[in-house]
Amino acid sequence: MDKDKFYTNRKNIVLLATLCCILWGSAYPAIKIGYSLFNINDVGSKLVFAGYRFALAGILVLLLELIATKSIFNFSRKQFAQIALLGSTQTAFQYIFFYIGMSNTTGVRGSIINGTGTFVSIIPGLFTTY
Repeated sequence: MDKDKFYTNRKNIVLLATLCCILWGSAYPAIKIGYSLFNINDVGSKLVFAGYRFALAGILVLLLELIATKSIFNFSRKQFAQIALLGSTQTAFQYIFFYIGMSNTTGVRGSIINGTGTFVSIIPGLFTTY
């Protein structure tokens, strides 16, 4: 099947959107269960737990890309440096705070608090003129 047709087919869009919602929604209880299952209490262990989770996810993404395109890195050194900078700042710092915060609240509360971030970021746009 053509890759472009796959991502424009309505059924596939609904299926992929549903899968993403399930995966993103399951992160909160999975983190809380992981904390109790592995007896994680200190900040260092929480960050190692997050690191393992993201390392596994990164390896899976690279394997899927390798299977789909037979190539992993299709960008220049400059682009690689930009991606590394973005990944190390935005993603790392965001999830450091996320994992530490999740240890101090329930999964449901964490999900609600994180979900309100979208609405809070929309509010300034309502008052901006173009």
